[in-house]
Amino acid sequence: MQIFVDFYPDFDSFTVDDALGAELAIQEFAAYGHKKVLLIDTENPIFEKRREGMTRAMQKLGLPCSEENFLVLPDADLREKQRRIAEVVKKSSPTAILSVTNNLTQNVARVLQELGRSDISLIMYDDSEWAQLNELTTISHPFIEMTQLIQSTLFKNLTNDTRTDAPIKQSIQPVLVRRKSVTPPSDDMSYRGRRNFRRYPVFKRSDYQPFR
Repeated sequence: MQIFVDFYPDFDSFTVDDALGAELAIQEFAAYGHKKVLLIDTENPIFEKRREGMTRAMQKLGLPCSEENFLVLPDADLREKQRRIAEVVKKSSPTAILSVTNNLTQNVARVLQELGRSDISLIMYDDSEWAQLNELTTISHPFIEMTQLIQSTLFKNLTNDTRTDAPIKQSIQPVLVRRKSVTPPSDDMSYRGRRNFRRYPVFKRSDYQPFR
């Protein structure tokens, strides 16, 4: 059985439609007037699905999309990742960021805080407790539904030693959980006052070194 990946055609797999997740995020950003979105991810097989979904959504909306919209972080130490994030944010100046995983998004928030860029909207993959506490809009993986499907399949396999049907290939749709981390671009005066501007989590100065 494969969970979150589908590398082997002869085995059951349970995945999340990460391409759709990226599309949902872009649609949310676009609804607030964002045109310059940066996807920050790490080197992994799922990244291409997110890139595909983001590219498709931006093309449908008539928004420009190029390599400048994607930052793929290598397997490097924490300080190097933060340095690279800061470098790209300074250069491309996005108005919105789609970030994956809890740890990566915490580092993105640290960098934005250090750069004084609380005007950048933020959506994160995975509806973690940290995201909930800091009122971040997220792309949530439906873990309860996925767990139930996995349990049902495991039980079926354990009680059927002579299973001959085709492998189960189940792709589950993520959902957008809307909170307070997406607001209009700071230069779009037409949206001012419609929603309170976001607050990023406060980090102790000892948690990281400033960027210079």
